[in-house]
Amino acid sequence: MVNIREIRISQEVIKMIEIMLMIGKNRAEEMRRKK
Repeated sequence: MVNIREIRISQEVIKMIEIMLMIGKNRAEEMRRKK
């Protein structure tokens, strides 16, 4: 049996990672444009 809390936490972590990746991509694009 998997705890519901563990599933919720893992989903929240995945969302946070996705947001971080999106921010990282946006910043990388801005740096390239400035150069």
